[in-house]
Amino acid sequence: MSNSGAFGGLGTNSHWGTPANPWDKQVHRVPGGSSSGAGVSLVNGTAALALGTDTAGSIRVPASMTGVAGLKLTAGRWPTQQIVPLSHTLDTPGLMARRVDDLDYAFRALDPVVSKQRVVHTSASELADLTFGVPAAFFWENCSPGCVNR
Repeated sequence: MSNSGAFGGLGTNSHWGTPANPWDKQVHRVPGGSSSGAGVSLVNGTAALALGTDTAGSIRVPASMTGVAGLKLTAGRWPTQQIVPLSHTLDTPGLMARRVDDLDYAFRALDPVVSKQRVVHTSASELADLTFGVPAAFFWENCSPGCVNR
């Protein structure tokens, strides 16, 4: 499991060096967010689950830039006592994993309400036919070269 940070959009680190986005081996691209290392470690297989906070996209941004699954919880769903406060209206814990069904499993195990209920793991086949959204051309206009509609 990887532990991640709280605030930042690019994932730059002046002390240890900015992690490289693993999807481009030729050009050093940022992996996004203060949880950048967590996103990279999930893609590289050195972590199966990352816990972090998402005050300003620190789960969502690296998840989207590295292609892993990210879950920002609803404010108040999980306690924030051990989270360094940046914004009491935006601070929330979050999870990242390589796959959505891994997030589902971790959430069901960690959530104080759901974990008291009988945990039934959702199979990948049950999720396979779901469509959450398909971005039209609008989302791909004005992207940097190398960004493609997958």
